[in-house]
Amino acid sequence: METSSGWERTKRIVDLVSGLSVIATMVFIALQWNEMRAGSADTHDLALAAKSQADAAKRQAENTEIVADSAKSQAENNKALAQAAIDQVSKLGAQVKESHALARAAEGTLAEMRANLVKDQQPYIWAVPQHPIFEVGKRARWDITYSNYGRSPAHDVTMCSDIAEGIGAFHDMHPYTMQECKQLVRGEFSSMLIPPGHQETAVYTSTLGPIVLDQPLIAMITSHDGALAIIGSFFYKDEAGFTYESTFCSYLLASGAIASCSKYNYIKKLD
Repeated sequence: METSSGWERTKRIVDLVSGLSVIATMVFIALQWNEMRAGSADTHDLALAAKSQADAAKRQAENTEIVADSAKSQAENNKALAQAAIDQVSKLGAQVKESHALARAAEGTLAEMRANLVKDQQPYIWAVPQHPIFEVGKRARWDITYSNYGRSPAHDVTMCSDIAEGIGAFHDMHPYTMQECKQLVRGEFSSMLIPPGHQETAVYTSTLGPIVLDQPLIAMITSHDGALAIIGSFFYKDEAGFTYESTFCSYLLASGAIASCSKYNYIKKLD
């Protein structure tokens, strides 16, 4: 009886434990299944969220690509505009250079026209020595006729001349400079004005030789070429204030004719 009772108790305990184990297993399975369902739901939500995120990223990428294309197009437009601006600047630079060249050409033309006008209208004083006069007991006298052959008056005219006597004397002659002439007339220039028109306005002046003549000296002068020579310079201004120099040089031949020196016969502008 005791053994039977102990077995039954043991069996009941085993059955109870087995039942509890089954119940625990079923509870565990139920919990696991519930957790799996919850996890599946979360995974599904996560998948949906990931898909939404991926779609948003795709849209963002597409928008970025659109913006990039727009930026590229804008950059190309800006490049084209910059190139057009560079071309325009180059054209403007070429036009400026051309304008400067035209301005310089115009200035050159104007300066040339002004120079030609001054040259065309300038006064030209020229002297014509007459035949020299010899008298014993007097110095040789050489009369000079000079006129303005130009088209405008000659202002502030002054004149300096000199006579050389002796064989080959004219070889050592040279024209007066303005300073020498100024000193010769004691620092005062004449204020004489000679209008144009060489026939109507001819002016006469005389230059005397350095020594008193005697008959032998007269004979020597008249029998040798170049034993008597004259040289002179005129200084004058035009209407614009430019200064000119007219220099002449002549000598007497044994034949009685008057010859021009090989140099010192010129008209030039001093400034």
